[in-house]
Formats: sequence, C-alpha cells, structure tokens
Amino acid sequence: MLGCKTSTIPMDPQIKLHSKKSHLLEDISMYRRLIRQLIYLTNTRPDICFAVNHLSQFLSAPTMTHYQAALRVLCYLKTNLGQGLFFPSDCPLQLKGFCDSDWASCPKTCRSVTGFYILLGDSLISWRSKKKHTVS
Repeated sequence: MLGCKTSTIPMDPQIKLHSKKSHLLEDISMYRRLIRQLIYLTNTRPDICFAVNHLSQFLSAPTMTHYQAALRVLCYLKTNLGQGLFFPSDCPLQLKGFCDSDWASCPKTCRSVTGFYILLGDSLISWRSKKKHTVS
C-alpha cells in the first residue's frame, strides 16, 4: 500500500455496505487480520473509529467490496500520518462536547446512527458512535 493513491476521507459515503453472500473473499483471514490491526489503531486514531466499526460488522462473511473499503481506510491513513491523540501542556482546560445523529442510514436495518465526542482543551478524551436499538 506504499504506492496507493491517498484519500481525504476514511470511507466513501456513496458506498452502502451490506452482508450479501455473493463474491465472498477467498482468504477471509486476510480481511480479519487487517480489521484487527485497524481496531488496535483506533486507540490513537478516533477519526477512523466509525469506518472500522462499520467494517468489523462483516467479519463472518466479507466480500471484495468490504476489503476495498478497508483498503480505503489505509489510503486515508497514508494521507494523515501525523494525526492522532496529542495532549499539549499549554492548553486551557475547557470541557467541550459535540453530538450528531443521522436518520435510518443503515440499509440493512433502517436504524439510525448517533455519535458524540468530548474535548478537554484541544484534546479529544472520549468518543462513541452507536446504532440505535429501534427504527426511527
């Protein structure tokens, strides 16, 4: 992936991933290994959490579309090598929180996804994205 084209976003919003059983990957362990490494990386890279969480839902039967979406996350990481959690010592300690939600974005279940993040000064200290339990 050293010679890949870079990407400005970790996941293409136009592609709707689903769990159809057609065109399954021949080597599922390759996809699982990549997702496992990306999950570990989310500890210091919260900007890829949603994409990695979404891709990890297809670990049982990944297709080539899922694998290409996972490779796009790698292209995004190549673009933003210097990003990650950083806590400077000269920043004021002001607590800020932001949240957002979309409506029925999951094509399989028609459930909404909501998320939030909390900053302490300019440093991210908490974040989460989650599918709602019920259909809106």
